[in-house]
Amino acid sequence: MNPDAFLRMVWQTITSPAEIAEAISAQRFDIRVLWEALALCVVLSVLMLAAFQAVAPMPEELAEQMIVVTPLSYTVLLAAFMVFLVTSISAIGRGFGGTGDLTTTLTMLVWLQIVSLVCRVVQLFTTMIMPPLGGLVYLASLGALLWCLLNFVNVLHRFDSLAKSAGVIISAFVVAVLGAAAILVLIGVSVPGGMPDV
Repeated sequence: MNPDAFLRMVWQTITSPAEIAEAISAQRFDIRVLWEALALCVVLSVLMLAAFQAVAPMPEELAEQMIVVTPLSYTVLLAAFMVFLVTSISAIGRGFGGTGDLTTTLTMLVWLQIVSLVCRVVQLFTTMIMPPLGGLVYLASLGALLWCLLNFVNVLHRFDSLAKSAGVIISAFVVAVLGAAAILVLIGVSVPGGMPDV
């Protein structure tokens, strides 16, 4: 896929998510390659966060109130969250009567992560050029990605009901957050004034 085709597909994902979801669901990749692709997306997301902190650092007063998370800890947390999210969307969707399997779920989530990274790059450059506009780009990107996820889950599990898809997503997010929180405790991430961070 050349850059033009890639960017066109990213744009079509945002404007016509159901169509792209259908196209992606027809693809078959080795599941090991998909997990590796997801791991790469996690690493790139952490690097993007570091770039944002360099361009627009958090105010010191606010930073002192935040949980202390090192890049390694954040990578582990994000990876755990994504693993829980992928498996939950697949399993909970089937519990709701859906038909999506783990491989197709992983394929769709990997592509959405790629689209998310493209949106973050746009946001980063926007923030560098005009900081106030960066926040608007972030909100627009977040809304677009949630809309895409809703349609992707709908196509994945053949629901024909965005409300049912929303139920699956909300349930999966709860499981993923709880799972990531358990990992946070296990790796000993510190709170301000607490134990040293990992």
